[in-house]
Amino acid sequence: MSYGRNYKYIRHYLIAFFSTTLLIISVLALQIQLTDAGTNSQYASGTEPGYRLTVIVTSHPFGTSAVEISITTENGHYDYKKVSTAGGASWTFNVPSNQGRSVEVCVDAGMLYFEQCRRFIAQGQDMTVSLSAGG
Repeated sequence: MSYGRNYKYIRHYLIAFFSTTLLIISVLALQIQLTDAGTNSQYASGTEPGYRLTVIVTSHPFGTSAVEISITTENGHYDYKKVSTAGGASWTFNVPSNQGRSVEVCVDAGMLYFEQCRRFIAQGQDMTVSLSAGG
């Protein structure tokens, strides 16, 4: 083989090699962008935002004048409020930032009834939950 033919083969292989390399790099770059887009959430920075949690008491035992509503977050923030049942019982709590991704809400109608509790997933934004008082 002459120098010209060898050069032609080498050039062909180099073009094929660089084309394949560019194709692989472009695919990897696309996957990296998709991965970055997938982690672009409010939790990606490690900071969970504060939010408002509204608790609506859907029902309570007859004759109950007030219910106690309490919340406990995954990271230990606790808040409590005794709310009148006149006109419907509900209360909005301000949950500070970095309190975890779940919150337990409890409603208690008094000494004669069992406390009703339920855990909710915190969305990192204002949320409303409903829970029935014991009865």
